[in-house]
Amino acid sequence: MKGNVNFDDIIENAFIETYFQPVVDLSNGNVIGYEALTRGPRGSSMYLPNVLISEAKSRNRMKELDYLMRKTALVNAEKRGLHKMLFINIDPVAIYDVDYANCVVMRSAEYGILPRNVTVEFSESSAVCSFEKFQTIISGYKNAGFSIAFDDINCAFTDINKVSATNPNYIKVGGGLVRGIKTDIDKRMELEPVITIANMINAKVIAVGVEDQGDLEVLYSMGVYAAQGNLIGIPQKEFKGISDRAKGIITLMNA
Repeated sequence: MKGNVNFDDIIENAFIETYFQPVVDLSNGNVIGYEALTRGPRGSSMYLPNVLISEAKSRNRMKELDYLMRKTALVNAEKRGLHKMLFINIDPVAIYDVDYANCVVMRSAEYGILPRNVTVEFSESSAVCSFEKFQTIISGYKNAGFSIAFDDINCAFTDINKVSATNPNYIKVGGGLVRGIKTDIDKRMELEPVITIANMINAKVIAVGVEDQGDLEVLYSMGVYAAQGNLIGIPQKEFKGISDRAKGIITLMNA
């Protein structure tokens, strides 16, 4: 589909695709799961997710788009034979409305994906409205059998402590911190307390946006559990494994 696409058509006709990017254990190179990533109509101005999401927010229709993205991710994961963990995001705008993203993810079993095979990702900004209510939402997912990950967290010590209060299974650190960490001592100092607190609460740290071998080697040496990024494996419609290059690097790191 090319050219200009009407946003209403995208919502009403589900003109989106799901791509899956592998998340890999740095101790052995095994794929532990895949993050579901959305793309708009190929060739259109809203192909990239940030453009699509920006359009949705400008129209105050983020909850509808988020619902569609989560439902499409679950349907496509089942269709392609999910055999690992599925990491699935919920937008902060949508999590407080039971009729939208929360509802469809909570019903993952209806789409053939059991809760034990799903990790629900929240950004730290999800808790901005009411941390107490946010903790209740998190508890609901955990009690239903889902795993929890925090994404794009702020690495300030007080914020990390706040996140740890919800006892997530995974803590994801984003590309802004990851990129260039091989030469940036300040970034390493930011990451160290994240790893320390994660170890204290039995959460595992996943580095996102890994594109450089040197960065990957530093992350591994610091004790990061898993990595995701184009070096590890590019997003694809089918479930693909780790790239040959990354496999070789991880093998050498563990030799």
